[in-house]
Amino acid sequence: MKSRTLYFSLWLTCITTSSMCIAQEIEGNDAQQNLLKIGTISVEQGIIRKFDNRYEGVVGSPFYYEEWLEGTVVMENDRIIDDIKIKYNMYEDELIVLQPKSLSYYIDKKGVRSFTLQFPDGRKDIFKKYQQIDKPEQSQYFRAVYMGKINLWEHTKVIFEKANYQGGYSSDKKYDEFKQYSELYYTSAGMQNPAKIKSTSNAISKIFPDNGELIKEFIKSNLLDLRKKENIVRIFEFYEQL
Repeated sequence: MKSRTLYFSLWLTCITTSSMCIAQEIEGNDAQQNLLKIGTISVEQGIIRKFDNRYEGVVGSPFYYEEWLEGTVVMENDRIIDDIKIKYNMYEDELIVLQPKSLSYYIDKKGVRSFTLQFPDGRKDIFKKYQQIDKPEQSQYFRAVYMGKINLWEHTKVIFEKANYQGGYSSDKKYDEFKQYSELYYTSAGMQNPAKIKSTSNAISKIFPDNGELIKEFIKSNLLDLRKKENIVRIFEFYEQL
């Protein structure tokens, strides 16, 4: 019993000390409110680690958007955190929250249900967490591309490629680089997780079983290249009008 009491006391001391250290970096009422919001997430869900600038000097970007954006985070416990600055790291598939004095922290994905990025021009991009297709015990974020009777989603995987200076038969790659690869998925009524979209007319028509033949005809008559995302969006828009 004494060991449990001692452990709890040490844990509480660490939490209190950490909060005090962060608070010393923050000024103003708005900043304090943000601290309370993020602090609540930290206690309830866990901010896993501080973000750093490890990617400086690398060609390409691990981020969905380079600048910090106004955003809203919906937690798994239905708590909504808004009026905060966030950034989505696609390489690590993690969400980062900005605090004053350039302090920024990753939010534990386990506690997040979805988040929204608000762009200066008024556009909003919505991301939702689903289980990974090949690793059901893990999850990843999907961006909403089209929302209707059947929803279209996109997951972007970022690969980090190291520079290669071996010479001879090497690729002579002079810089470390991030490369992005996107795949499309869909969800319909009754589906718990997205299914990957295959870029063939037959496969796509099966997404819309009640209008499969009409979808095939639409693809054929419009000479749609199914490898292009904008054409997949056109199909979903067409189906919505049927």
